[in-house]
Amino acid sequence: MVNTVGNIIHGPAEISIDGVSVGFTEGGVTLRSARDLLRVMGDQATGVMKILVTSESMFLTTTLLETTAANLAKVINCSSSSATGGSFGEASPTLTEHTVTVTGNGPGGATRTFSFYRAVQAEDVETMIGGREDVNKIPLALELMKDPTNNYLFGAFVDGVAT
Repeated sequence: MVNTVGNIIHGPAEISIDGVSVGFTEGGVTLRSARDLLRVMGDQATGVMKILVTSESMFLTTTLLETTAANLAKVINCSSSSATGGSFGEASPTLTEHTVTVTGNGPGGATRTFSFYRAVQAEDVETMIGGREDVNKIPLALELMKDPTNNYLFGAFVDGVAT
Protein backbone atom coordinates (compact mmCIF):
# COMPACT_ATOMS: atom_id res chain seq x y z
CA MET A 1 0.00 0.00 0.00
CA VAL A 2 1.31 3.41 -0.93
CA ASN A 3 1.14 6.18 1.67
CA THR A 4 -0.26 9.35 0.10
CA VAL A 5 -0.24 12.52 2.18
CA GLY A 6 -2.82 14.11 -0.14
CA ASN A 7 -5.37 11.53 1.00
CA ILE A 8 -5.37 12.96 4.53
CA ILE A 9 -8.53 15.07 4.61
CA HIS A 10 -8.94 18.14 6.80
CA GLY A 11 -11.21 21.15 6.71
CA PRO A 12 -14.80 22.31 6.99
CA ALA A 13 -17.88 20.93 5.28
CA GLU A 14 -20.92 22.76 3.92
CA ILE A 15 -24.31 21.27 4.80
CA SER A 16 -27.53 21.99 2.92
CA ILE A 17 -31.03 20.86 3.84
CA ASP A 18 -33.58 20.76 1.03
CA GLY A 19 -31.08 22.61 -1.17
CA VAL A 20 -30.57 25.51 1.27
CA SER A 21 -27.29 26.04 3.16
CA VAL A 22 -27.62 26.04 6.95
CA GLY A 23 -24.58 28.35 7.20
CA PHE A 24 -21.83 28.13 9.78
CA THR A 25 -21.50 24.98 11.88
CA GLU A 26 -19.38 24.12 14.91
CA GLY A 27 -17.55 20.90 15.71
CA GLY A 28 -17.70 19.41 12.23
CA VAL A 29 -20.32 17.22 10.60
CA THR A 30 -20.39 13.60 11.78
CA LEU A 31 -21.83 10.57 9.98
CA ARG A 32 -22.49 7.56 12.21
CA SER A 33 -23.49 4.07 11.13
CA ALA A 34 -25.02 1.55 13.54
CA ARG A 35 -25.87 -2.09 12.95
CA ASP A 36 -27.60 -4.73 15.04
CA LEU A 37 -25.99 -8.09 14.45
CA LEU A 38 -27.10 -11.66 14.97
CA ARG A 39 -24.16 -13.91 15.79
CA VAL A 40 -24.99 -17.45 14.73
CA MET A 41 -23.33 -20.20 16.77
CA GLY A 42 -23.72 -23.88 15.99
CA ASP A 43 -23.69 -26.74 18.47
CA GLN A 44 -20.83 -28.32 16.55
CA ALA A 45 -18.45 -25.34 16.91
CA THR A 46 -17.23 -23.24 19.82
CA GLY A 47 -17.27 -19.96 17.97
CA VAL A 48 -19.36 -17.73 15.78
CA MET A 49 -20.23 -19.43 12.48
CA LYS A 50 -21.80 -16.46 10.74
CA ILE A 51 -22.78 -12.85 11.45
CA LEU A 52 -25.98 -11.43 9.99
CA VAL A 53 -27.13 -7.79 9.91
CA THR A 54 -30.64 -7.58 11.40
CA SER A 55 -30.97 -3.79 11.47
CA GLU A 56 -29.05 -0.85 10.04
CA SER A 57 -29.25 2.85 10.97
CA MET A 58 -27.36 5.99 9.99
CA PHE A 59 -27.20 9.38 11.69
CA LEU A 60 -25.82 12.80 10.72
CA THR A 61 -25.00 15.34 13.42
CA THR A 62 -23.60 18.85 13.69
CA THR A 63 -24.20 22.08 15.58
CA LEU A 64 -25.68 25.03 13.70
CA LEU A 65 -24.24 28.42 14.63
CA GLU A 66 -26.67 30.37 12.48
CA THR A 67 -29.82 30.32 14.59
CA THR A 68 -32.11 31.58 11.82
CA ALA A 69 -35.86 30.99 11.88
CA ALA A 70 -35.47 28.60 8.92
CA ASN A 71 -32.80 26.52 10.72
CA LEU A 72 -34.76 26.45 13.97
CA ALA A 73 -37.93 25.39 12.13
CA LYS A 74 -36.15 22.41 10.57
CA VAL A 75 -34.71 21.25 13.88
CA ILE A 76 -37.83 21.60 16.04
CA ASN A 77 -40.04 20.30 13.23
CA CYS A 78 -42.35 23.29 12.83
CA SER A 79 -45.65 22.53 11.16
CA SER A 80 -45.42 25.85 9.33
CA SER A 81 -42.56 28.28 9.03
CA SER A 82 -41.35 31.36 7.22
CA ALA A 83 -38.18 33.42 7.13
CA THR A 84 -39.30 35.17 10.33
CA GLY A 85 -40.91 32.45 12.44
CA GLY A 86 -42.88 29.25 12.75
CA SER A 87 -45.43 27.34 14.79
CA PHE A 88 -44.90 24.09 16.67
CA GLY A 89 -46.57 21.78 19.16
CA GLU A 90 -49.48 20.57 17.02
CA ALA A 91 -51.95 17.99 18.36
CA SER A 92 -50.77 15.19 16.05
CA PRO A 93 -47.15 15.95 15.17
CA THR A 94 -45.44 14.31 12.24
CA LEU A 95 -41.79 14.36 11.24
CA THR A 96 -40.84 16.35 8.17
CA GLU A 97 -38.53 14.54 5.77
CA HIS A 98 -35.61 16.41 4.24
CA THR A 99 -32.92 15.81 1.66
CA VAL A 100 -29.41 16.63 2.89
CA THR A 101 -26.18 17.37 1.04
CA VAL A 102 -22.78 17.68 2.71
CA THR A 103 -19.82 18.91 0.68
CA GLY A 104 -16.30 19.01 2.08
CA ASN A 105 -12.72 18.37 1.18
CA GLY A 106 -11.79 15.11 -0.50
CA PRO A 107 -8.58 13.26 -1.32
CA GLY A 108 -5.91 15.04 -3.37
CA GLY A 109 -7.51 18.48 -3.11
CA ALA A 110 -10.82 17.38 -4.65
CA THR A 111 -14.24 17.81 -3.06
CA ARG A 112 -16.32 15.00 -1.58
CA THR A 113 -20.09 15.31 -1.69
CA PHE A 114 -22.51 13.19 0.32
CA SER A 115 -26.19 13.11 -0.68
CA PHE A 116 -28.74 11.71 1.76
CA TYR A 117 -32.16 10.98 0.31
CA ARG A 118 -34.40 10.97 3.39
CA ALA A 119 -33.63 12.48 6.79
CA VAL A 120 -35.65 13.53 9.84
CA GLN A 121 -34.77 15.31 13.08
CA ALA A 122 -35.29 12.31 15.34
CA GLU A 123 -33.69 13.28 18.64
CA ASP A 124 -34.75 15.57 21.44
CA VAL A 125 -33.57 19.14 20.96
CA GLU A 126 -32.21 21.48 23.59
CA THR A 127 -31.07 24.92 22.49
CA MET A 128 -30.17 27.99 24.50
CA ILE A 129 -32.49 30.93 23.88
CA GLY A 130 -30.30 33.45 25.66
CA GLY A 131 -27.23 33.54 27.84
CA ARG A 132 -24.02 35.36 28.61
CA GLU A 133 -21.52 32.51 28.51
CA ASP A 134 -21.91 31.32 24.91
CA VAL A 135 -23.59 32.06 21.60
CA ASN A 136 -26.94 30.51 20.70
CA LYS A 137 -26.52 27.21 18.86
CA ILE A 138 -28.89 24.64 17.40
CA PRO A 139 -27.97 20.95 17.68
CA LEU A 140 -28.87 19.09 14.50
CA ALA A 141 -29.25 15.31 14.84
CA LEU A 142 -30.74 13.70 11.76
CA GLU A 143 -31.68 10.07 11.41
CA LEU A 144 -31.27 8.91 7.83
CA MET A 145 -33.83 6.57 6.30
CA LYS A 146 -33.54 4.19 3.38
CA ASP A 147 -35.19 5.39 0.19
CA PRO A 148 -37.29 2.81 -1.70
CA THR A 149 -37.00 4.92 -4.87
CA ASN A 150 -33.18 4.67 -4.70
CA ASN A 151 -32.66 0.92 -4.20
CA TYR A 152 -33.31 1.25 -0.45
CA LEU A 153 -30.10 3.23 0.06
CA PHE A 154 -29.49 5.91 2.68
CA GLY A 155 -27.57 7.98 0.17
CA ALA A 156 -24.35 8.13 -1.83
CA PHE A 157 -21.06 9.99 -1.99
CA VAL A 158 -18.84 11.03 -4.84
CA ASP A 159 -15.34 12.50 -5.04
CA GLY A 160 -14.86 15.36 -7.44
CA VAL A 161 -11.84 15.88 -9.65
CA ALA A 162 -8.82 17.54 -8.02
CA THR A 163 -7.98 20.93 -9.41
